[in-house]
Amino acid sequence: MHYRALAASLSCLLLVGCVDAPLESDGVGSGDPGEPPEPIALTQRTATFRTQLTGHYLVAEDGGGGAVNANRTTAEDWETFTILDPNDGALDSGDLILLRVNNGRYVQALDGGGSTVNAASPNQLEWEMFRIVKRTGGGAIQDGDLVGLQTLVSGRWVSALEGGGGAVDAHGAALDTWETFRIGLAPPPWRLVWADEFNGAGIDESKWSWEVQRPGWVNHELQNYTSRWENARVEDGDLLIEARRDWFQGHEYSSARLKTQGKASWRYGRIEARIKNPGGWGTWPAFWMMPDDFGRGWPACGEIDIMENVGYDQDRIHATTHAAAYNWQSTEQRTASTVVGGVTTDYHVYALEWRPERIDMFVDGVRYYTSLNPYRGDDWWPFDKDFYIILNLAVGGDWGGARGVDPNIWPRQMRVDWVRVYQQ
Repeated sequence: MHYRALAASLSCLLLVGCVDAPLESDGVGSGDPGEPPEPIALTQRTATFRTQLTGHYLVAEDGGGGAVNANRTTAEDWETFTILDPNDGALDSGDLILLRVNNGRYVQALDGGGSTVNAASPNQLEWEMFRIVKRTGGGAIQDGDLVGLQTLVSGRWVSALEGGGGAVDAHGAALDTWETFRIGLAPPPWRLVWADEFNGAGIDESKWSWEVQRPGWVNHELQNYTSRWENARVEDGDLLIEARRDWFQGHEYSSARLKTQGKASWRYGRIEARIKNPGGWGTWPAFWMMPDDFGRGWPACGEIDIMENVGYDQDRIHATTHAAAYNWQSTEQRTASTVVGGVTTDYHVYALEWRPERIDMFVDGVRYYTSLNPYRGDDWWPFDKDFYIILNLAVGGDWGGARGVDPNIWPRQMRVDWVRVYQQ
């Protein structure tokens, strides 16, 4: 698409109340130049630009409406820009972008380049469009990369005079030292890719399957995992996992364990669930993940425990990541816990944020656990592969029954309001 067509399309998408803008023919194809612009998806990223030489940040004075200079040593509101990228995907070297500032104005190179740069434009047209380019190499632009901003019209580069500390213009003839900035990229926003709100008449078998296992299958637990309605059902907008002392099939306790294995799995993302735990001595509810690839066996295959709770310490929530080098059988266990009041009387949101370099765990938006990738291999970090979700309520076992099982409290319910998966 000709740059004027692209600019017109961007303008039409971003300006409230805009009408179709005419396109100039670029001499390619036989389309009517009066047709409306093609729809263009916009990816937004929050970014800062720090000069390579002096470490000063680009700043839109007063948050926009005036000059752009490079005289700040810290990045706050005026130093934060929103990149609008019409390429609908990763921010790549060579992409055409717009830079929006806090008051909604746009950075522009006056006369299309060769003059000063300000943040006073209400438009998204030619002077406001820049090509973002990596200093070396190509491909996706990552947080911390060295980049330059080239004006679309004249090909001049945005330049921090003297390498930073003063004015900014668009005079640069090449991507040299004054024209080089270290980009600080905030993570892209999370987008919902999968969810179960449990609003239907029953458990959605396109999303979940039942693990059917006898007592003692793992961790010396006492429950018989079944696929019965009595042990797992949808009721009043919740998934109910119910542990019972009912001697089903000759076993004292029954319960359920649901999983997305074979139906959905993910590599990285934000995975969260809103849960009310059962409480009571002998209960052991969990919201966790296991890998599709179990070839190396446990714990080398990896395990991610987003929420575990044992009934004898019912207001304490635990999060753990297991690997060959870090597991409950090892002195190098990676785990954390936090006390959350009312985990058995109210719902709380338990969440995982999982990236290639780290795993964070949250309760009600408060982070209390971080596991960093040590980049030493699969024994230390087996989390660069697809994992599926598990929800279960165990009875007794090595941990849940460490202080005994009260035989007089059953049935007990783990209630799940929803499960949601986001990716970036």
